[in-house]
Amino acid sequence: MTAQYSDTKAFDPTVGDLFEDCLAALKECGFKIKETDYDTGLIKARSAINLWSWSEKIEVQIYQGGEVTATSKCLVPTQMTSWGRNKQNVERFFRQLMHSDIV
Repeated sequence: MTAQYSDTKAFDPTVGDLFEDCLAALKECGFKIKETDYDTGLIKARSAINLWSWSEKIEVQIYQGGEVTATSKCLVPTQMTSWGRNKQNVERFFRQLMHSDIV
């Protein structure tokens, strides 16, 4: 099973505002946006390749009630550990999102 990390946080704003703020937070973190679906609240992004990783897939799901789930998963399916990168990606995304004007 591929290494991954996921976390969920609750926010107050409408889904429309939250969707745009999530997009902005992902971009500020340096993740490349790969796919967006405003209707379902799904955003898919990817981290850059670096010395420690071949990249990670970042998936953000925004729910109607303001909950946001972020998941970071190693791009290479056989990679069993992320050396903490998946957790770092998710925590960095939420830190950036909380510093936006929605909180």
